[in-house]
Amino acid sequence: MRRLLKPIRYKRTDRLRGVVRSCEGGIYQRIDENRQLLETLQDNAPVFMAENAWIERWLAAQDLFLTQVAEAARIPMNERLPVPRPWPGKIRRES
Repeated sequence: MRRLLKPIRYKRTDRLRGVVRSCEGGIYQRIDENRQLLETLQDNAPVFMAENAWIERWLAAQDLFLTQVAEAARIPMNERLPVPRPWPGKIRRES
């Protein structure tokens, strides 16, 4: 009953949090797959990565964005197991 009394803006926020929590495996799945992609490129295409340094910068920016969305949405890390692997890049992500 209490949910029916929530203003519309809270319903939108709840919907957004639901998407962040569970759509396509949830945000932590997206973070982990982004990091896995970088690891794969580093392991299997080191020359390509050396010639295209922008790719790691782009993946670092994507990782930072996704982790900040997760924090802003207050999605606890322990809700999603396994937790994302550590950032594998040479470029340090700035927060």
